[in-house]
Amino acid sequence: MIYLDNNATTPITPEVLDAMRADWLLGPANPSAQHRIGRSAKLRLEDACDGMLDCLSASDHRFLLTSGGTEANNWVIGNLGQGNGPIVVSQIEHPSILAAARAAEARGIPVRYLPVDANGIVDLPLLQAWLAETPKPRLVSIMAANNETGVIQTIAPLAACCNDAGVPFHSDLSQMLGKLPVAIDQMGITAATIAAHKFHGPVGVGGLILRRHAPISPLLVGGAQQLEHRAGTEPTALVVGMMTAIQQCLNDLSTKQTAMRQRRDALETGLRQQIPDLVVHSAAVDRLPQTTCFSIPHIDRQALLMRFDFESIACSTGSACASGSSEPSHVLQAMGVDSSLLSSSIRLSGSIFTTNSEIDTAISRIVRCCNKLRNHQDVEK
Repeated sequence: MIYLDNNATTPITPEVLDAMRADWLLGPANPSAQHRIGRSAKLRLEDACDGMLDCLSASDHRFLLTSGGTEANNWVIGNLGQGNGPIVVSQIEHPSILAAARAAEARGIPVRYLPVDANGIVDLPLLQAWLAETPKPRLVSIMAANNETGVIQTIAPLAACCNDAGVPFHSDLSQMLGKLPVAIDQMGITAATIAAHKFHGPVGVGGLILRRHAPISPLLVGGAQQLEHRAGTEPTALVVGMMTAIQQCLNDLSTKQTAMRQRRDALETGLRQQIPDLVVHSAAVDRLPQTTCFSIPHIDRQALLMRFDFESIACSTGSACASGSSEPSHVLQAMGVDSSLLSSSIRLSGSIFTTNSEIDTAISRIVRCCNKLRNHQDVEK
């Protein structure tokens, strides 16, 4: 199987597995316990969290553990920000942000959805206008890189205008981390979401990286963990694994970026040469180096997905969190993509472990799938 669905989840590395196994072998690990074993676990936990903040240049922030990106995003939307103004999110956010925003609306909190242009770039002047209104927004949340198209937002100016207005700014960094440099202090972010399984770490652990002294309501109650912000026993071994994954993915990142981009570009070039009407979405702007989202006109995306699976290519039609939905991509809809392309969109996402040989084989198999489906349509006509 050629695995090209890394934006959904990435394979865990042997080094991360070794780090977690070593921690598990130290014995029972409840960091809240007051005996020596508990104190040792707490020290390892704190060292891992401090290490991640250091790796992400987040000295002005604290690390709050979560079970992953979805939890962190829900925590922010429901509990960060004050006042009577609206929550502002972009139209192309991850489903966990959009669903949390709709839940806030159901509770009577106003929400405004920031539009994007045809390439998927958010409307900064409109955001600035909203920030100047009274009441001003209570929170702005804009993802750093889109999980479907790979489009990268320029976060620093977005955060700067929010900081100038005194409005907390949150960004979901889940897709960016491990593919592009991340310096949270310099970006000006109040809060950032990360998820370990997006950068070759374990499933089931993530974090909300929150500016020190930024007020946020507790997510879970019933224990004093994490300064009473999120009750529950912390999974020390998973946190150690997440720290190991961050250290690994940031090591020699520039070389990894170049390799991933070259393979992504080779994939797009090879497909365009043999499928002339293939449309690559957002090709004109900066994207994650390993992500491509394209449409093959007049071929149903679900049929493509099933055919790719038969040909041993693992990919998706969009966010894994919406994989059970037959609805077209909300991201492409927000970009104004034509309906004929919405129904045939596919996302492929490689990783540092994707090989040139796999790319060549994927091109051949995708072209074969496309030709078979089109020939079948011709026969039906």
